[in-house]
This record gives sequence, C-alpha cells and structure tokens, in this order.
Amino acid sequence: MKIGEFAKRFNTKITTIRYYINNGLLVPKVQNGKYVFSSADIKDMEYLLRLKTFRFTIPEMQSLIFMEKTSRLNDNAVINVYANTLNQKLDALKKERGVLDQIITNLQDDIESLSKPITEERGIKGIPITAIPYLYCPECNVPLNIDSASLSNGYINAGNLCCDCGYSSTIENNLIICSGSEESPIKVFENVESIISYKDDLSATYRQLINKAYSFIDEKINKQREGLTLLLGPFTYNFLLKRIENLGKNNIYIVVDPSKKKLQKMSQYLAKDYDVMFINAHMCNLPLKKGSIDYYIDDYSLTNNLFVYNNYGVSDLSDLVKINGKIIGIFSKYNHAQKGLQGFRDSYPKFQPSKLSFIELKKALNDNGFRLMDEESMGFTTANSIHYKYDYYGEKVEICGYMANKQKSE
Repeated sequence: MKIGEFAKRFNTKITTIRYYINNGLLVPKVQNGKYVFSSADIKDMEYLLRLKTFRFTIPEMQSLIFMEKTSRLNDNAVINVYANTLNQKLDALKKERGVLDQIITNLQDDIESLSKPITEERGIKGIPITAIPYLYCPECNVPLNIDSASLSNGYINAGNLCCDCGYSSTIENNLIICSGSEESPIKVFENVESIISYKDDLSATYRQLINKAYSFIDEKINKQREGLTLLLGPFTYNFLLKRIENLGKNNIYIVVDPSKKKLQKMSQYLAKDYDVMFINAHMCNLPLKKGSIDYYIDDYSLTNNLFVYNNYGVSDLSDLVKINGKIIGIFSKYNHAQKGLQGFRDSYPKFQPSKLSFIELKKALNDNGFRLMDEESMGFTTANSIHYKYDYYGEKVEICGYMANKQKSE
C-alpha cells in the first residue's frame, strides 16, 4: 500500500503520515525509495490514533510505542511504567473534566440569562426633570409648556410640549416625539436599525481605527466639569454605547434621530443607568434651548447627514452649541480612495462625492462660527484588503479625529 492510499484509508493528510514517520511513530518499509505500508502498519496506525484520542503528546506516544514494541507488554517492570503513564493521563483528564464541567455550567447559566425575554419597558424611566430647562420652542426660543404631564420618581413619563406659536410635541415614556416616525435614511450598513450597526460591516482593521478615534473624542471631553450637556445624533451612537461609563452619570445626554425604532432600542441600553433625553426629530427642528450644548459628539453623524441631505448640517448646531462649546468627532478621508468614494452614490444618488473632504467640512465649520482646534490621524486602512463594501483593492481610507470650538460672533 502506497502512502497516498494509506493516508486516504485513515482520512488524513500525507504530510501527517510523513510527520508520524519522521517522529518514529510509524516505521513502514521502503522499496525503491518509496514507503510501502503493510497490515502491521495499519495496526500501528490504529494504535497511534487510539493514543491520540487519549490526548497523549508526541513524546508520550513515542515512549508508549517504544515500550509496546520492545516488550509486547510481557515484562512486569515495563507494564508498571506503561500503566503509570496511562494513570497519569487519566488523572489529568479527570481534572480537566472537572474544569470543563464548571465551564459548561457557567456557559449554561449565561445562555439561560439570555433566554429571558426583553420587554420594551426594560430600563425606561422617562424624561429626566433635570432636562426641563433645556426644552425650548425651536421657532420662538422660549420655554415650552408641559401639559397633561405624568411624573414618577423625578421623570416625566407622558405629556405634551407646546408653545403659544402652535408648536407641539409629545412625551412617550422616555422619548420626545417631534415628527412622524420613519426608518433611518442611512443605508450604508446592512442592518442600520441595529445598535452597533457597523459590527459586521467593517473589517477588524477599520474598527480598530475607529476605536482609536473614539479614544481621541473621549480624551477631549473635560470630565473635570460637572453637569455637562452632550448632544449626539443622528444616525449612529456607537461612541456613546462604548464610552458612556467614562463620561459619567452627572451629565445630561441628548440623543437625536429621525428613527423612533432606533431610539427605542437605544433607550433599552442607556436609560436605566443614565439621564438620557431621546428626541425623535430632525436636527433642524430640535426643541432645545439655544446655547445650551457643551459638546456635540460627531460619531459620523455629520458625514451621514451629507449622504442624506447633501450638506453637513453644521448650521443646525450653530445656535445650539454654547460659546466655547465643542464639536468633537470622527471623519474618514477618501483622498486615496476615489473609486470607493464614488461607490456611495449607489446608495445616495444625490450625494456629491466632491463634498466629502475635510476641507469642505472645515469650511462648513468656519461658515457657522466654529474654529478647527485639533486634528489627528488615527491611521490608514491597508490597501491590500477590502475593509468596507465600497472599498477597492489598492485604495486606502484615512480615519481622523477632530475638534472645533464655537467662537464668539463679531
């Protein structure tokens, strides 16, 4: 029997058979420079595979096979050594089984905890009363009246927000509903309504660069101050989900999105432990007091706004961010990825690729009273891989973090 047939008989690779031969575990005859396997070699292989199932190492198998071959286990001294080797392996496997049993128990407990149904009410507290001073008419910039309010433990669970000018919105649980609910207009991810939306859409390299940008954002927020007001939105909140524990519980978080469905999911993650006000609205129509925002976190929201509305939407932030307030964000530069940049038009026919540049973003910031204070490159994706569905081989995307400061008007 030749080596190929022998390997096929035991459903293994020829290289594995050669490895066993080189380590003295198999000793077939050699004829005309080729290995020839006999029935004895078949028995040796069966014995070898049996030892392998017992989790013996190569050196241990070499020792056992040597004892079996030289004595045929007819010598009491050899039998004692052989038996001692087997007993040591048995004890090791029993110990390992005990560890595995505990691991299995822990894993079963985790699976059981995940099997409990999640209700929509989980973690819902309502709109924090501490957020009331921020609720202003977007038309008149005067405090909104709250009618038919239902309060519980310092939170507004239901009610109507209204103004003498005719503006109105509704409080439902922990959402302020300002407009008709709609599906997210962002279509660049397969499951955009999910919470960590880019988890399966971007490569590990791309996600690593984004995480570096999140660290940049985190470091730029002044955590020494108490009671910060942070505005996030719309379209993606991965930064907040990953980093909110670093930011603290003494802040007011305002999350905006046109998709009611996505905000409801977000509330299940965040509303239980933090004071978060969720606003179902577009950025141009937020019921918020002018000059009340300390930080606007641009977790790709300005870029996504460009895809959908063909502008960065910085003008919507100009009145909301207080003097010396900050926009801190993340930006992808496609200077070396023009084919990939054009690919976004497949999802957004009205999108103009020439506008997606850091120069254009800086111009939008300057035109609306913001001065770029800091910019830092997180690095490039590699050119020999596809990191995102619009990528082309040979092109690289640069991920950057940036910070802009709101200036006093002259």
